[in-house]
Amino acid sequence: MGRISMPQGKGSQLHNRRKYEEIGKEVPEHINTKLTSQNITLVDLNIRQAYQSIFGKAVAEYNNKQRRSDRKIEDYYSYIQKSKNGEKLFYEDILQWGKKEDFQSEETREKAKRALIEYVNTFEQRNPNLKLIGAYIHMDEASPHLHLDYVPVAHGYKRGLSARNSLDRAMKEMGFIPEKESRQNNATKMWKENERSYFGDICRNMGLSVEAERKARGSLSVEEYKAAKDEMLKGIEKEYAKKEQAIAEIDRITSYMALQGNEAVKAENMTIEPKKSFWGKTESLERKGVFIENMDEQQIHTLMGRVKFSDKLLDESAYTEKYCEMIKRSAKMEAEKIRSEATADRNKVIAKAEGILRQKEEIIAAAERWAKSLQAKYDELSEKVMSLLKMERRLQGEVAELQDKRMELEPIKQEVEEMKKAKSILSGELSYEFTRSKFRSWRSMPFGSSYDTYREKGELLALYKDGTIRKVGSNKQGGFDEKTLNDEKAGLCVVGIMQEEEKVQMPKRLLNELLQKTDNAVGLSEDLGAFIQQQKEVSKIAGKGTHLRLR
Repeated sequence: MGRISMPQGKGSQLHNRRKYEEIGKEVPEHINTKLTSQNITLVDLNIRQAYQSIFGKAVAEYNNKQRRSDRKIEDYYSYIQKSKNGEKLFYEDILQWGKKEDFQSEETREKAKRALIEYVNTFEQRNPNLKLIGAYIHMDEASPHLHLDYVPVAHGYKRGLSARNSLDRAMKEMGFIPEKESRQNNATKMWKENERSYFGDICRNMGLSVEAERKARGSLSVEEYKAAKDEMLKGIEKEYAKKEQAIAEIDRITSYMALQGNEAVKAENMTIEPKKSFWGKTESLERKGVFIENMDEQQIHTLMGRVKFSDKLLDESAYTEKYCEMIKRSAKMEAEKIRSEATADRNKVIAKAEGILRQKEEIIAAAERWAKSLQAKYDELSEKVMSLLKMERRLQGEVAELQDKRMELEPIKQEVEEMKKAKSILSGELSYEFTRSKFRSWRSMPFGSSYDTYREKGELLALYKDGTIRKVGSNKQGGFDEKTLNDEKAGLCVVGIMQEEEKVQMPKRLLNELLQKTDNAVGLSEDLGAFIQQQKEVSKIAGKGTHLRLR
């Protein structure tokens, strides 16, 4: 069965991060370097940067209010570092379950590690005023444990910084407020007791047995301790009552003797009344009466013995009275302590309950925000759907209209296609044919002709089958450029020059007659035959409808 411990640590980041070898220091003997790789770093922040993140806004607000530059705080980290008020840059606690003897199996070590990880994961949610800057689980020592480094943050200051490093105030802000504060009963001790209890629950859920919390009064709970204290006080009060009753009897006898003067005191008048014990049993008396006069020596000796006993009883009674007063004062102090502890327990429960309520309220608020967000998205999507449906109906109508118009435009479309064909004939193909008729291939030039002069003037051209023309360049050897050579070889172009052919004007009437009466038996040149065929095709297309006119 393991005990939960949470002592205060030294806050050595060199030790926590295992950076000994990097700065040339020897690794302490109690660290098993073979297991160092199993260590887990959950949080590891730069302290100075963390201070800027935590207190930067409060420092900026404070500095903006200062008219004197010497009162401004340049760096809160350095300010706390130099402070003489007792603050630490950060605080460290070391949390662990069990001791060395409890970790004989690897399974137990693994459970303890998982419990420490779960504890860290909920630390800041549980303790909003403690900002984690470091959380290191060490598996390379005798027992797995957690080094927990945090900066306490307190708020609500009316003067100076609105947020500061203050451990006690941060604890009280989280609800850990002792009813009667002392060195042994303060906010930090209440918080640690709460954290040990929380970690104990985690360990139990992991299957680890947890020893009961040790307290100054032993292993008794508050209720057990109060019951034991009440029982002790009852016994003291009974003993005190007995002695007071005995003293009262002696006082009664002495007073009676003084009233009788020299008269004989009869035994029957001096009989001490029987008394009942605590359990109700009647106690028998040692003597039934005493005599003053006519007593023999033995009787006087007995009476003197009673007087001595009475004196002794008085002394004992005085001592008992002082002892009882001391016990009462002690009991009162213990009762105050018990009440403080009970108040601490109550405050702890209240703090937990308030935390749960805060979480509940946050969850409800988040759920409401989520629901509103979903409602807004739903409304937006609904509007889009309605808009799309309207657009769909409108487009369906437009599509129907276009389909009707398409049927009406089908004949025109056909005429347009034929017009394009005529245009193609007239512009593209005819252009190519006429261009070709003016183009003189270099291969048809007289032998020995030089093309350098034409190339230098930019008149040496490559005519492609699609009618495009490109100037011919030269290669390193002085011949045609590589593209021209490749395209000519592939039959895509012809290299040559443009020569304007002499033209004669011919009336259209004679041209038409020529087209109609050409004797097909007489061989025509390829160019003239193509020209005549194209003119016939154009005339045929132009005569089909009223929409087109040959221009």
